[in-house]
Amino acid sequence: MAQKIIVRFMAVVLCLTAAVAAEAGNIGHTVYGLWSETYAGIIFGDVRYSSTTATDGYLGAWNCFVSTITPGAEGQYALELDTYGQNGGIFMQFGYNGTDTSPQVPTDMSAYAGGTLQFMAKIYTECGVKIEWTGGSKELLMNAKLGVAMDNQWHQVSVPLSWFTGINLSAITCPADFYSQWLASPPLTRTLYIDNVFWQKANPSYTLNATIKNTLTHAATTQITWSNVNLGSTKWKAADQYIELNLDCYMPNWGIQIYTDNTNTLTGANPLYVGGGNPAGLVGYSTMTVTASSQTLPMCWRITDSTITVPSIQQGAPSYPDRLWDANTSTTTSIAKAYPCFFWLKDQKTPDNPLTVGINEAFSNSDDYVTVWSSGGIHHAEGANWGGGCYSPNYIYLGANFSNGLTPRTYKTNELTLELFND
Repeated sequence: MAQKIIVRFMAVVLCLTAAVAAEAGNIGHTVYGLWSETYAGIIFGDVRYSSTTATDGYLGAWNCFVSTITPGAEGQYALELDTYGQNGGIFMQFGYNGTDTSPQVPTDMSAYAGGTLQFMAKIYTECGVKIEWTGGSKELLMNAKLGVAMDNQWHQVSVPLSWFTGINLSAITCPADFYSQWLASPPLTRTLYIDNVFWQKANPSYTLNATIKNTLTHAATTQITWSNVNLGSTKWKAADQYIELNLDCYMPNWGIQIYTDNTNTLTGANPLYVGGGNPAGLVGYSTMTVTASSQTLPMCWRITDSTITVPSIQQGAPSYPDRLWDANTSTTTSIAKAYPCFFWLKDQKTPDNPLTVGINEAFSNSDDYVTVWSSGGIHHAEGANWGGGCYSPNYIYLGANFSNGLTPRTYKTNELTLELFND
């Protein structure tokens, strides 16, 4: 793994190590999304294109139908452009609705000087991409100029903005247009597929920002805590706070994973886990002078693309001991079939125990049970079930099981870790 960025927390007495205010409209961020389920962006133009995606944008279309298809090359949805079945080409642009009464709005995109326009395209006839600005425009053919094969397969395209000769970055009106060439004879049908369209800065940085917020008030705070807990009897209970994640990066095959590292002496794990079992979760100690312990309480996590009510975490019956679900959002009351939206939190040193898969299955970087969010989307349910692309912010909810807790004893960890990586 490379390009690691780590944000470490303390649960119960939690210290935030990295957080910055979001920049308005994402101007100046590493990646500005036009049609993307990973990267958010500002909106150009006036009329919202009506679609079923989570990333509706402002589109204009001429001589074609524009629709969404699934699955997309990135996330869940891609765009499909089809002709009306007549002669001519097809044309779609971001930032303009195609009528004379809707002005193109100049937008300062100077932060992306020296950067690239990136997208995924699937074509079988020659098509082009174009950028417009106040007083000018420039277009490039995908096959002839950009080398995109006309094989009806998805291809990643990266175009230096400098190739759009004379571009005025301070007055961009249409940050991306897509079209097919004009043809006056059969075949009259034209189809163009587009996905994950974005602008990227010349020297991209990779930042993962996390903010702790109270679940009920959504006010920012500095601790993750559990209230109204009776050690030895309270079972799974959600923390009083959640973690809001904001990501500003572009890396192939990136991901964000979550784990504890309670045996790590180099980072000063306190309490330090010294037992022979699973170190994951909250580590218990009996006095404030003791910094090592052999007892932990298990934790779990869930990620969502919108804030939710306080979860009611429940564990499956004996025949489904690994399944953790939220009674507030499950679609069925059957424990066997309940929506398994929570995952057991692992530790870097969680041992392998095939009899308790998911609970004590060994930690492995970037595996399904530790990765909360990746280029494939957010991890919405047990197993390899990804929720399609969901751009920032996303939200992590935590829980812990206190039924084996001892008194008097304090349980905490300073090794709850969020890690941005790319393979």
